[in-house]
Amino acid sequence: MKKNSLLIFIAISFFILLASYFNIQINNYSQWNPKAKNNSLRKIDIFAPRGIIYDSDNNILVENQTIYDFSIIPFDVNEQFDFKTLSNLISIPESEIKFKVDINRFNNVTKFHPQIIKRNLDFETKSRIEEYRLDMPGILFNEFPARAYQKKTRLTHVIGYLSDVDINNAKYEYIEGDVYGISGIERIYEKSLRGQNGVEYHVFDSHGIDQGLSDHIDSITPVAGDDIYTTIDNNLQFHAEMLLENRKGSIICMNPSNGDVLAMVSGPDYDLKSFIGPVPTKVWNQLSNDKKNKPLVNKSIAEIYPPGSIYKIIAIATGLEKEKIDTSDTVFCNGKYRYGNRFFNCWKESGHGLVAMSDAVKFSCNTYFYNIASENKIDYSEWFAVGLEFGFGRKSGIDLKGEAKGSIPLKIPISEKGQYLNYIIGQGDVLTTPLQIIGLMNILANNGVYFPPRINRNIYTPPDTIGISSKTISEINSMIKRVVSESNGTGKIVDIPGYDIYGKTGTAQNNGEPHSWFAGFINIEGEILSIVVLVENAGKGSEVAAPIAKSIFQLFIDRIL
Repeated sequence: MKKNSLLIFIAISFFILLASYFNIQINNYSQWNPKAKNNSLRKIDIFAPRGIIYDSDNNILVENQTIYDFSIIPFDVNEQFDFKTLSNLISIPESEIKFKVDINRFNNVTKFHPQIIKRNLDFETKSRIEEYRLDMPGILFNEFPARAYQKKTRLTHVIGYLSDVDINNAKYEYIEGDVYGISGIERIYEKSLRGQNGVEYHVFDSHGIDQGLSDHIDSITPVAGDDIYTTIDNNLQFHAEMLLENRKGSIICMNPSNGDVLAMVSGPDYDLKSFIGPVPTKVWNQLSNDKKNKPLVNKSIAEIYPPGSIYKIIAIATGLEKEKIDTSDTVFCNGKYRYGNRFFNCWKESGHGLVAMSDAVKFSCNTYFYNIASENKIDYSEWFAVGLEFGFGRKSGIDLKGEAKGSIPLKIPISEKGQYLNYIIGQGDVLTTPLQIIGLMNILANNGVYFPPRINRNIYTPPDTIGISSKTISEINSMIKRVVSESNGTGKIVDIPGYDIYGKTGTAQNNGEPHSWFAGFINIEGEILSIVVLVENAGKGSEVAAPIAKSIFQLFIDRIL
């Protein structure tokens, strides 16, 4: 009985379905057929807004602004399409537009996909094109959340720039028209900043005109990328950028107590606003082909330089730690030092006279350090090992791409024993980054505890305690304080009466004028700011880099008080 009832129910249901199908296909054919022909769905990708980037005070550094992508759906283009008018409106050759349409029109995969013709379209041009919508079937405007940069600082190399993605070689899942981070924060945090794209389904009529969203298929709302909260002090960054303007080099300011990078400037830089839309070919060629100034390179982390006299600190640390040198041992400097058949010059031609360790640091006397190297008072392997302890010859692990590890020669060829005299004063093949130099100062300022540098304040890496005693660090700090506080110290120009400032100047020889260095830190009742200043081919560290550092220290003092 139950079986018969079930069969009857199935039969009735089938009959109703058949009747409905007959009604649509036969009785109402004339009503539905034109609608089916005249309407078709197109899948439209919706780009997700990238995450916002904030400074240390939660002020916006980078946000999003709406621009328009102009696209054409190749399948909907007909013979009457007004390519000529479109070409005049968007300033792209007619042949170029036709080529992009034609190459996709007969591709079964791409003919229904919107092909981006022009990005970064302003609202006025968009409105003018829409006036010709009936003459341009298949056109489509898509909002794109492009980057918008705050007006105060440039922060070029820290933030980084975006570029159109090559979806065939992309690491993550991208869609046509997506952008991705090439450098800086935009690159290192690309995966979290980029968000998840959405989808809309639009109805297009038989004339290729967009009739809006479909009522039958739900859209997928895009999900914005994660925000990044940086360590950057925007006021300090602005001040540092002004000081390095029109110069080549680097300024870095940090908090040694936690590894926060408060400011990072690399000069020369470029205007990130040029990268909001497609970078003009002329602009890109000018930047990428400038091998002399290297504006695309973050000199703070990616360029390596001879550190000059700043690296003498490594010799002092080695001598004290290994108990190879007594602080009272003296060397007589007459301006030249003979080693074999060669003469090595002190920077002061008349010499410094009789100098002990602390005076050698204060005066930056080369002869004192030549003597240490030539008399083998410090073994080369020990000197090399202490340099590693302070972070030289290896990467710091900062959350930016492109960091160089520098170059500290592992050993000296037998035929070049005299090179040690150059190495010990930070010349020759001894090459470091500005970030490594400020790392040295951070260790000294933090009594041997080293926090890896960071740009994202929501990441944490445990600190390291280096294998150098507190006693040695204390003695070094006492010496580099004299460099600044005493009237005949090479860093005397940095002195600000009433405040504890520590530092070391450096004048690094190279091809042309020497590079100018200053590195140091200030401690105001536990509030510490470390700094490194490098100005390429600018002369003595005491005359160029040191005054820049003083200006930044003064700003820090004014803000603390």
